[in-house]
Amino acid sequence: MKCQTKSWCKWGYTLLGSLLMALLIKIFFITTCFIPHKGMQNTLYEGEGIWVNKWSYGWRVPFLSLFGYHRVGNVAVKKGDVVVYNKPVDKPKKESVWIDFSPLCISRCIGLPGDTLYLDEVFFYAEEPDIEADNKRLYSYPIEAEEAIVQALSQMKMTENVLAGYTKDGKFVRSFSEDEYNGVVNLLENTDLLIPLHETINAEIHPYVIPKAGINITIEAWNIHLLCNAILRHEGKDAYVKDGKLFVNGKPIKTYRFTQNYFWMVSDEPLNVNDSRLYGLIPESHIVGKAIGIWWGTQIDRFFKRIV
Repeated sequence: MKCQTKSWCKWGYTLLGSLLMALLIKIFFITTCFIPHKGMQNTLYEGEGIWVNKWSYGWRVPFLSLFGYHRVGNVAVKKGDVVVYNKPVDKPKKESVWIDFSPLCISRCIGLPGDTLYLDEVFFYAEEPDIEADNKRLYSYPIEAEEAIVQALSQMKMTENVLAGYTKDGKFVRSFSEDEYNGVVNLLENTDLLIPLHETINAEIHPYVIPKAGINITIEAWNIHLLCNAILRHEGKDAYVKDGKLFVNGKPIKTYRFTQNYFWMVSDEPLNVNDSRLYGLIPESHIVGKAIGIWWGTQIDRFFKRIV
């Protein structure tokens, strides 16, 4: 059917061209997403919209399940980068999961391929990374100090900072960034009241080597389940643990050579475990790009702010 007027045809072609251009930009260059939770505070806030540069680490060819994993112009991820990646699925890769249609996650990279991280029994980083002052840490304090701390938070207009939990010996736990911590202790005039939680936990610490493509990783009692999970989900092989041994394709192994690079991702907010503590090792094939800026902010001064 012909257009009734040239004007309508012109507007129709313009709209179609604009939609096509937006789609091409989203596929090949920059995509957008919203922050669904408070896991990256104070770097990013719940509800903010961000830009993700798909070329920060090289452009990942779409439809991985059809064409396999390929990346054009591969660039290394840097420690401290805020990375957007596809959520590792519950099913192993051999069941033809469409990785690039999996929900997006956002975390900060603290472990690169070949790095050794010292983690406790619940995969908390034993030597906390000092990347940005806005990164939050967990602190414990005596129950009798609760009223004073609540008053200090009220003076600082931090009423959203809620109680995070309790330690085994009955102390209270809250999370603070470096600036928030300094503000609270200055108001309380007591630098010994808030104790970093990792200093109060007597957990066993072990070294975890982050897998790098082509490098053999030794199977240890403390990393066996983590490595089994990665081999089953991302290496496309049948893997299971039995009698303290790791079996791959039915054979017990003492070392394993991974086929791709892996990363350890964590949230800036330590209470949020939507990161490697929940999903395990994040394979290179799941990485979409680097978060580079905020296009929709929760406050007027956060619009178009650069993400670091």
